[in-house]
Amino acid sequence: MTFRSLLFSIALFCFACTNSSYGELIPFYPNKQKLKKGYANKYYLHKVDAENKEKTTNVLYETFQWKDNKLRTSLYSSGFEKRRDRIYNIREDGLDLILDQIYFGSDTSKALITDDQHLRWNAEAKLSMERNFDGFYTMKTSSTSVPHQDTIWNNRSASYCNYSRTEYLEFEDGRRDTTIETGTKFYAEDLGLVEALSTDKTGDGQKELVKQMSIEAFNELKNHGTQRVAFIDTSKTLLAASKDHLCNDQKNITDYYNDRPLAQFPGGKGPLKTFIDDHLNKELLYTETGMLTFRFVVNCEGVADWFITEEADRNYQRKTFKKETVEHLLSILKKVKKWTALEIKGEKRDAYVYITFKLEEGEIIELLP
Repeated sequence: MTFRSLLFSIALFCFACTNSSYGELIPFYPNKQKLKKGYANKYYLHKVDAENKEKTTNVLYETFQWKDNKLRTSLYSSGFEKRRDRIYNIREDGLDLILDQIYFGSDTSKALITDDQHLRWNAEAKLSMERNFDGFYTMKTSSTSVPHQDTIWNNRSASYCNYSRTEYLEFEDGRRDTTIETGTKFYAEDLGLVEALSTDKTGDGQKELVKQMSIEAFNELKNHGTQRVAFIDTSKTLLAASKDHLCNDQKNITDYYNDRPLAQFPGGKGPLKTFIDDHLNKELLYTETGMLTFRFVVNCEGVADWFITEEADRNYQRKTFKKETVEHLLSILKKVKKWTALEIKGEKRDAYVYITFKLEEGEIIELLP
């Protein structure tokens, strides 16, 4: 991940606004007991490039905990590397940001906060800060939001607000760059931030909640040992895992989006959706609702194997889908004779890939990423 892509990932977490009677401490957020224990949200972060319209997807995690009368949040990459810490004072009318610190490699950058209004329920809010990166450049950001509007999100009481964010970079050699981002953020009852839409000169972004878990479950994932987060245990795959599947060592498997061409169904999501529809027996989806994710490895020859699942309900909690549904969708993915292999610097590589089926009452309403 480049530092620019890190900043994009972090930017989607930079600002928020809402209002509601829900939430004992913070409107729309989980209750006081859950906040005190701590919880984590898993988000898909989508980006559509402004020039080539290519869509990429990454994974981010954010933890939340109420401690010492402060709200403390931490942002993690898909590999569970900590990217940001924030601490807020909780007010009756919103949140004040009192610490913002980001991490990149061995470097740490603490922001000088000049306007601390991260959240205001019924008024305009302004958040401004400045940080320096080892003298290489200085970054100044300023965000403003308008008061919330009530709405409904997936049959839940919800709220949304529009915001604008300006990022100004001044480099040591005198170069300057300004990026203006506009967008909308959505908060749903008992869940907190569930979706964010953004637009700037680099393209369009979308962040969407896909799973919510306890802090204990998150720490279990984060502290999984020396293996990377995408690691697939071949003793737990849905089908017997081929020992000869990989072209290289397992520690060298990369992510599907790490270069071009991507590891994906030939032609991308559109042709994949058509392929699935052509082989789908809707009766085997029953009335299932939730998010059924298949993770697997596409090797350097474009062959897929090592399938496992991650399953969540519409409230982003763990669930178990019907065995027939899982087996049917797996059988369709196994019918793909050849996937497009990831290529990095001219070399085809083994890559972790995932496909999420968003189901609503037995209908596939969306494929992700």
